[in-house]
Amino acid sequence: MDIVARSLYYNSPTSFKEPGQIIEPVAPLPNVYEEIEDTDTPPEPTVIRRANSYSDFYRVVKEQLSKDARPQPKKTERKSRAWEALLLPSSPEDVETHEPTRLESYDEQLLHSSQQEYLLYRDQLTLTERHLDGLIEDANATLKLLTSLSNSFGSVEAQTSTFQSQCEDLLNEQKRLEALADEVGTDLHYYAYLDNATRRLNAPGASRLVDDASFGEMVENIDSCVVFMENHAAYRDRDTYLARYTALLTKALHLLEHGYKTTLERVSPEIGRQIAATKSESARHALAYGRFQEMMLDSYGLVPNVHQVVRRAYDAYGQRNESCTHFDTYANTANNIIHTHLTTRDRDLKILTQSDIEEFNKEVKNLSAETASRNFIKQYFERMYNEESVFMKLFDVEPVWTQAADSVFQAIKPINTTIAHPGNLSPLVTNLQTVLQTAPLETTCNVVGLLASEYFGADLDDMESPYFIKCKQYTSQLLAHHLWPLTDTVFEAEVTKSITKAPVQDASLKIGPVVGGVASSNAHPLVKQAIKLLGMYEHCMPKERSSKNSSVVFKIVREAIQVLQRAEARIKSSKADTDPDLFMVKNLLILKNELVSLEIGDIRNQAASMQHFVHIWDTLSPQNWVGFFSNIIGGGLWSRGTPSVTAKTLTVEDMNEQLDELLRQSIYNFTQRWGALTNDSRSRKPGVKPIAKVEAALEGLLVTAFSNQPEVVGKLKEAIEQYAQAQNDARDEKQGSGEVIIEGKKRTEKGIPPIEQKMDALELEAAKQSPALQTAKDLFSGAVGGIAQVLIGQPFDIVKVRLQTTTQYSSAINAAATIYKNEGALAFYKGTLTPLIGIGACVSVQFGAFNAAKRWFQTRNNGADLSYAQYGASGAFAGISNSVLSGPIEHIRIRLQSQPHGAGRLYDGPGDCIRKLGAHNGVLSGVYRGQAVTIWREAFAYGAWFTAFEYMMNSDAARNKVDRKDIPAYKIALYGGIAGEVLWLSSYPFDVIKSKMQTDGFGANQRYLTMRDCFSKTWHAEGARGFWKGIGPTLARAMPVSAGTFIVVEMTMRALNK
Repeated sequence: MDIVARSLYYNSPTSFKEPGQIIEPVAPLPNVYEEIEDTDTPPEPTVIRRANSYSDFYRVVKEQLSKDARPQPKKTERKSRAWEALLLPSSPEDVETHEPTRLESYDEQLLHSSQQEYLLYRDQLTLTERHLDGLIEDANATLKLLTSLSNSFGSVEAQTSTFQSQCEDLLNEQKRLEALADEVGTDLHYYAYLDNATRRLNAPGASRLVDDASFGEMVENIDSCVVFMENHAAYRDRDTYLARYTALLTKALHLLEHGYKTTLERVSPEIGRQIAATKSESARHALAYGRFQEMMLDSYGLVPNVHQVVRRAYDAYGQRNESCTHFDTYANTANNIIHTHLTTRDRDLKILTQSDIEEFNKEVKNLSAETASRNFIKQYFERMYNEESVFMKLFDVEPVWTQAADSVFQAIKPINTTIAHPGNLSPLVTNLQTVLQTAPLETTCNVVGLLASEYFGADLDDMESPYFIKCKQYTSQLLAHHLWPLTDTVFEAEVTKSITKAPVQDASLKIGPVVGGVASSNAHPLVKQAIKLLGMYEHCMPKERSSKNSSVVFKIVREAIQVLQRAEARIKSSKADTDPDLFMVKNLLILKNELVSLEIGDIRNQAASMQHFVHIWDTLSPQNWVGFFSNIIGGGLWSRGTPSVTAKTLTVEDMNEQLDELLRQSIYNFTQRWGALTNDSRSRKPGVKPIAKVEAALEGLLVTAFSNQPEVVGKLKEAIEQYAQAQNDARDEKQGSGEVIIEGKKRTEKGIPPIEQKMDALELEAAKQSPALQTAKDLFSGAVGGIAQVLIGQPFDIVKVRLQTTTQYSSAINAAATIYKNEGALAFYKGTLTPLIGIGACVSVQFGAFNAAKRWFQTRNNGADLSYAQYGASGAFAGISNSVLSGPIEHIRIRLQSQPHGAGRLYDGPGDCIRKLGAHNGVLSGVYRGQAVTIWREAFAYGAWFTAFEYMMNSDAARNKVDRKDIPAYKIALYGGIAGEVLWLSSYPFDVIKSKMQTDGFGANQRYLTMRDCFSKTWHAEGARGFWKGIGPTLARAMPVSAGTFIVVEMTMRALNK
């Protein structure tokens, strides 16, 4: 019975009743026993959740302990409770007997109850300990097993690696042996094929091989064997096999050539006999092209073999096949076959050519040369197209026009035949020349013009047939290489006949009235002829050919001007009534208007070199003479001196300018003379007509010459009046002062006509000074700038020259450090005396020449701003002018800078250096060595230098809207420094060559014979980097040196102009 239950029973009230008391019936025991948990029993067995990991173990234990600590409801069976009820004491004696025992039991129970929780923890820990011990044992066993397995695997791996290595060695050896076997087999194949090829090509029926499909494969194999032997020079008996294979290849190609010739000789004569036997053009056409092609292609393998050989030399468009290793061999065979084909065809088809020529000559007599020529050209193009179609079918190449020497077109071009073929236009050209040279010039122009418009007109359909495309190609060749040169020759002959050698009649020297409102109706007859020829030439030539660099236009204009100048001279000598200057103005204006209306721009005999430095033709309106006339009147006519232009001065370079100059000269002379006459008449000078008669005479002349152009008349009158007014203003001034009024200001300049005109600030400033004074200021400013340049740049220049002329320095810094260490600080100014004097003079010449060229261009531009091409030309002129001094000065400086230090010195000073250099080869070959490359360097360098500086200064002034003199000094220095970088980047390779040539030895020690030789040797020895050696210190030097030069020159000039 539970001890707690018994204690509750004995302490109940029923246990203390007296014996005589009535005992009340015992009530049933409450259900309290079901509520009390027996904590003395072991906990209910539960399965503890296994920890996922070692770190999870504590969480599992904690959960289990909290679970066990919660009270669990006691589940007492009904039967147990019934039995417990029977344990009640039967008598009070039993209770007293067990009382002490119960007390002891209570203590134990209390002690036990107080330790119950700790005992539970202990049991739980014990359980956990056993569980963990089991886990550790399992882990140890697993670790031992894994260790054993690892050792086993290691042993197996070692054995497997050894086996794998052996297997890989065996596989590699197998591959090597297979490759060796393949290589040996292949090499043996190239050797073994010799007997097979030799047997086949030397067999009695070898000529029949060319008609077999295997022939092409055999040629390809022989070619491969030749290539193999050429690539393996170390192989045994290589030379012997190479020679035999080459001979076999030559023999095979010869057999092919012979086979094609045999087939051609069998087919072509038969076709020729059939053509001769028929008179029908359609039948002849079918036989000559269709039947011939069919019979030639009726072979098993001949034509395909020919295709293969030809295509090994050429591609589909007749260009050289770059992949062909023996081009000359195959091309020679292909060209021989083609030559045989064309000559045989020409022999057997001559009857067709003769028939075409006879028909052409008949049409010339019966119809006209123009119609006959056009029909003959079309017939010839059709023959060429058909012949080319046969050519492409038989040889599988298209003979496209090209200038490449190793092409099919150039191979067939020299084959002269009477029949038409793609490379031969000679029969057509020969027959056309025979007719057109004797025909009128209009006929030639019509034939050439209509031919070009028919095949190159703008209204052609987008979809063009193959025949039409080929006709365009034939037309291009015919025009460019034959008809256009022929037309030029005919025109030049006509110019010589109708203009140059035409007599100038006295009756033609008068200016009659304008007829029918046509301005050119009263022009000189030879000028009319020139205008007619210009129109005809422009009509028959494309715009690209007639509008620029045409020798025919050049000759027409030149001869017309010469005729006008002869007529002017005759008018002056014969004292005729015609005004010579007005005569020139009238005819030159008509000639000029015709050129402009035809949009003929540059009148040159040929494209001139450096033409971007020459004045380009101004765009003028072809509808308005007055626009051009106004340009002449307002374009600085009065500010220029009287020009002297004759026909002999009309050269290739200045023809365009001289035409304008002649017109400007004639207008100047006319207005000057009539202006003086008007003043004399108004002042009633003795012997001069009254003003009314003078004005009436002038009006009559102008109206007669320009009756339908009142604007021209008005402009000429205005110019005459301006000149007369200018003379009056000059007469009003005091004699000898020569003051000229310019926008309210006066300037003193003797000998210049006093005329009001607008001038900008630069011209006004220059007008206040004499040219000599301005030039002196330029030279002085340049000299000051040159001294500053030497003082700043000499150390840099020393390092640059050492780097360019020797290889003992690894870098610019190393060179500078070595020079300072071995030679001291003064070594950086070694040889400074010569450049201090010389460079000062050089820079003085540079700026003087540059500014002089600028003033010259400003005069040519009539005061307008210079273009940057003109700035570049001015800079180049300054550089070339400077090279006369800079060449020998820099030569001496470089010799002094590059000589050894101390006792090994070669020269004692500049004078000694000049004397020794001149003693070797004289002044020109010694002192002026490298002068050619110096000129090139100076032209490029200073053209870029001045252009870059002027561009930046002008841009800054325009951007900030300030005058040039207001640009701050730091910007001038910055722009000058950048210009210095541009100078060297544009000319440094020339400077390297110059330094190499000027440090070269003499006699047997001379390495470079010429500038070209120095360029070549530098390229082969050092490559492109050799031309930029030492560029680093040069660019580092260029910035401060150039900045100092420009800032000193600019500030000096500002100070002098104050």
